[in-house]
Amino acid sequence: MGYLDAAVDRIGHESRRDFVDAVEAVRTGYAAATDRKASSRWGTIRTKLEAQLAAATAGPGGIGLTGETLERALTSLLITNPDIVAVRVMPRG
Repeated sequence: MGYLDAAVDRIGHESRRDFVDAVEAVRTGYAAATDRKASSRWGTIRTKLEAQLAAATAGPGGIGLTGETLERALTSLLITNPDIVAVRVMPRG
């Protein structure tokens, strides 16, 4: 269940990152065309958002595999060494 929760969290973070990127594209284009001060303010906000996203997706202490990287590593390990990976099906309810 934790594995699924991690995937849901990762997808949520990716969606937020995609949204921030889309907003930045529109705002930066408009701000650059009309107001340098607004462009600078958005750059500050963007930096803070990127730091929050990086902190949310980092492993404990900022080290280790997380998200999609962890999923790929576990899948690869399962395929190459099925004898050392325990797969458990959690009962629903």
